[in-house]
Amino acid sequence: MNNEGHTPAEPSGAQEEILLDLRRLVLPIVTTGTDLTIEPVGTAFIIYANEKVALALSAAHCFHHIAKLNSPHEKHHETILSEFRPRLSDIDLHDFKGRVLYPDLNGQVHVLNLAMAYALEPGDIAVCRLEIPDSLPSHVRFNKRITIDSSPPKVGTRIAAIGYSGMEIAEHEIKEKQAHAKVNLKLTRRQGHINNVFPITGPRNQPYPCFQCTTPFDHGMSGGPIIDVSEERPVAIGIISSDLSFDVLGAGSGECALASILWPAMCTKMKREILIDTPEPYLIDFEKVGLIEDRGQANKHVQFTQNSNSGELIMQWN
Repeated sequence: MNNEGHTPAEPSGAQEEILLDLRRLVLPIVTTGTDLTIEPVGTAFIIYANEKVALALSAAHCFHHIAKLNSPHEKHHETILSEFRPRLSDIDLHDFKGRVLYPDLNGQVHVLNLAMAYALEPGDIAVCRLEIPDSLPSHVRFNKRITIDSSPPKVGTRIAAIGYSGMEIAEHEIKEKQAHAKVNLKLTRRQGHINNVFPITGPRNQPYPCFQCTTPFDHGMSGGPIIDVSEERPVAIGIISSDLSFDVLGAGSGECALASILWPAMCTKMKREILIDTPEPYLIDFEKVGLIEDRGQANKHVQFTQNSNSGELIMQWN
C-alpha cells in the first residue's frame, strides 16, 4: 500500500518533530472485506506500545460501523427503546476486518491487524488492540505512545483536533489475492479551544461525559485525539466524537463539536487476558502498573461504588 503523502501542518523545528511522532501515534482505521475491498472508517491513537502489540483509543461509533458491515440486519426491532437494546461491547470482526495503516520511518505504509475492540456503552469510546503481523520487516515496531490526561478538562484550554479528514483509497486493485491501493492520508490538525465541559451528560442527549470545542470535525476524524497544545509535548485530553453542527455540505461548523472525556475509557472492562496477567482487566489496571501514562492519574480519582440491586461496580470521577 503506497502513501500519497501526509500533509504537514508545521514546517520545521520542534513542531515538525512532534508531527513526525504524531503520524506514528495517530493512525487511520480502514476495514477490509472478504472481497479485499478497502474502506476508510476513522482514526485511532496509541496509548500503549510494546514492539508488536499496542493499545489504542478511538470512537465507539467507528466500530459500530464495522459491526454493521458484519451483521447488516438489526438484532432488535427499530421501535425498541435504546436502553432495552443489546449492548455492543466485544466487537465482532469476522468477515469485515478492521485494520490500521502504519507508516514506518522510511515513509512506507503498512497494513496492521486490529485484533479486537471493546466499546464503552453508552459512551463513544472504544479500546482496541493492534498487532504487527510476523510477515512485516523487523524494523516495523510500536515504540511510541501518547500521554493522556483522563481528568475533566477546563474551559479555555487551547487544543488541537487531529484526525484523518477526507482519507481516500485510489487505484484499488486485486493481484494474486492481495489488495493494492494508493492511499491519500491527510493528517488534519485544527486548533481552537474548549468552550464548555459536560462532566456527566452532554447537550442534545449525548449520554456520556464530554466537552465542546470551537474546532469543527469532519468525517474520518472520529476517534482521533484532542491535544492540549499548551504543553511542550502532546497530551491527549479527549477523543473526537461528533460535530452536531454538520451541514449539507458535509462539513461541521464547530458550533457543537463534541469530544469524549477520557476517564470513562479507563473503566473499560476487557473480557480476555490481553497484555498483563490480570483476568478481565480494566484499562485503569494498565495505568496502575505504568503501561499507560495518565497525567490525570485516574487510579487516584476514579471512585468505585457497588450497585445495591445488580451488584455491578459503578465508577465515577471523584
